Amino acid sequence: MKNVKEVFVLSLLLFFSACSNLNDFDNIIEREFDKCSKQSSNCLLDLSNIMNFEWDTMYYFSRANSLEEINEYISFNYEQFVDIGDRVIFLKNKKVVYHQDWFPNLSDEPVGVIFDTDLKVFKVDKSNAKFKAEKKGNLLYLKKL
Repeated sequence: MKNVKEVFVLSLLLFFSACSNLNDFDNIIEREFDKCSKQSSNCLLDLSNIMNFEWDTMYYFSRANSLEEINEYISFNYEQFVDIGDRVIFLKNKKVVYHQDWFPNLSDEPVGVIFDTDLKVFKVDKSNAKFKAEKKGNLLYLKKL
């Protein structure tokens, strides 16, 4: 009986882990890039169509932003702040509906999504959320159009 409970709990953990990976920003972008790149060498991604949650505004913050600066831009206290990372924050009606942080790890080869910008911060409305996507090695670069 104990083994059945352990297997059940492990199965639930694996299921919820797999579901959360489907909603991970990097995984969403990677899947859409893979679809797009099979059809065209010039891959354009429209975040308004591919994000699987409701949102109206997206902010990108480089690691150069402090919590105070982020709070000033979004006009409320951002509770999920962890220092030294680039981040993307999606809002719906001025509430966080999704956020993703990327932290540099100098000992590992970089992987995932990188916003190709020199800006410290930028804001994107859902009506204007188009990015050019380009893969270089293990990195997928998004450049705002």
